[in-house]
Amino acid sequence: MNVPAGVQQEWESTEARTAIIRGLLDNSGPQTVAEMAYQAGMTEPQTEAALMALEGEGIAMQGYFRIKDPNWDQSLEESETVETKLETSPAPPKEWCHRRLLSRIHRLTLQGLRAQVQPVDVSVLIQYLTRLHGLTGEEKRSGTNGLFEVLSMLQGIDIPAICWERDILPARLSNYQSSQLDELCFTGEVGWGRLYPPRRTAEQGKPMTGITRNAPVSFFLREDIPWLTCFNQVSSNLEDSEAEHHLSSPAQEVQELLTRRGALFAADLMATTQALPSQIADSLGELISRGLVTSDSYSGMRQFTEDRSTKQRRTSRKSRIGLVRKRSTPNNTGRWSIWRREASAEVEERSLQYFEYVEQWAWQLIRRWGVVFRDLMSKEAGAPRWFELLQVFRRLEARGEIRGGRFVTGVAGEQFAMSGTIQELRKLRDAPTSDELTILSATDPLNLTGILTKDARVPATPANRIAYWNGNLIAWSKNEELFLLTKVSEKLKRELVLGFGLPIQDFNRQQLNTNEQSTASSLEPPAEDQFLPAGNETSSTDKKSPRPSFL
Repeated sequence: MNVPAGVQQEWESTEARTAIIRGLLDNSGPQTVAEMAYQAGMTEPQTEAALMALEGEGIAMQGYFRIKDPNWDQSLEESETVETKLETSPAPPKEWCHRRLLSRIHRLTLQGLRAQVQPVDVSVLIQYLTRLHGLTGEEKRSGTNGLFEVLSMLQGIDIPAICWERDILPARLSNYQSSQLDELCFTGEVGWGRLYPPRRTAEQGKPMTGITRNAPVSFFLREDIPWLTCFNQVSSNLEDSEAEHHLSSPAQEVQELLTRRGALFAADLMATTQALPSQIADSLGELISRGLVTSDSYSGMRQFTEDRSTKQRRTSRKSRIGLVRKRSTPNNTGRWSIWRREASAEVEERSLQYFEYVEQWAWQLIRRWGVVFRDLMSKEAGAPRWFELLQVFRRLEARGEIRGGRFVTGVAGEQFAMSGTIQELRKLRDAPTSDELTILSATDPLNLTGILTKDARVPATPANRIAYWNGNLIAWSKNEELFLLTKVSEKLKRELVLGFGLPIQDFNRQQLNTNEQSTASSLEPPAEDQFLPAGNETSSTDKKSPRPSFL
């Protein structure tokens, strides 16, 4: 038999062994060194040397492909079991596979995993979110540690200041105390401020002085400030550079003083600027609304959100020092300081640090929503662009850290979630139906009407409320008027009136026409004649916010 021309006939022993292993990798899947050595008729050291040479050429890859990597991060439930097994069993041998075959295996594995998932209804997702955020009795968190978990989940979202301690935190924590929030702020773990203030231009004229109780603010972990504000940094830096032209003169003076001398108490600001308490309050309020200053505790913001009827009005005139000295500040507001400064070195787009910040945001979205998809980006003012997040989510899916697929019906585009989230969604879908009423403020992040559902959007204002029944929107209130989207019993209607904080004395005269109730649909916005009047009293949230007195 003649050997065809061009075929190598003389081989060195090392090249021959490498060629044999290369052919074996082309026709077999993941195998250990011992398995390959047995098939090739070589010793294990010779086989491993050939594999190392192929790895240097970029052909072979080593890892754990048929078994789980013992060093892989496990869930909290599995971590103790895995550690016990590792202590009692030796480490498994690594495996080798051709790069092309491994890529094909991985692609088919992802397709198989995605095909296994059966999507659930939007109502099931909303039920899961209420449990994830601790809005049900069994899932509520407690104590300072529970508050820290809640704030870490909600950081990066600006919510009206009055709603944080009135609606958002008490709904998620059992026996919430304002002192717990102040404790986290005093220790420096948590900060507050307006993360994403709107840009101002010269055409907008003179800025508003002071601040209202509906001004959006956010809580954040101080160590996360760089990536929380990174993708709003360009507009923020432009705004900061023009801030002096849009701030009032007293606010500029306070800003310069805090920049030059650092954190100061309100008494120090008054003594240095020779200003009245009302003037200092207006200046600080203006700086808060621009997202420039914060204080050591949330009491600083609480002074702006207090109802006028809850405290005695104080004169803005400086009191004369007499024999008896009285405390004029009921709560310690702490020191005021500048928390948003121009970055000394901006993060360069497409740099390594930039992609690390995008990945931090990706994990934050999974932590907050459980299942992440493009429609939720309308609730995330400071998040990166979706196509940037999509690259990170796909990479995390390729690593096996998250799952991709179609988990919720009626949602377009790719969806990503943790494996534990998929299991929880299945349990809720297959669980027997249990009546569950959840009442939220319209400013709550879980107000997803008009985003995930076909209902008309409920305006996210502090005075509005929404109600979910087993994950379906059934009612909402606006200006102390109750809007029903479906027929409900008198008992449930009473619970809605109480939960929405509507005047109970008007409950007996609130009636719906029978024909109107039968035509009401949970998939359509309510008509003007489908609401229940609840009196003519003025909402307490619509009252003018008082001017705080710091001294």
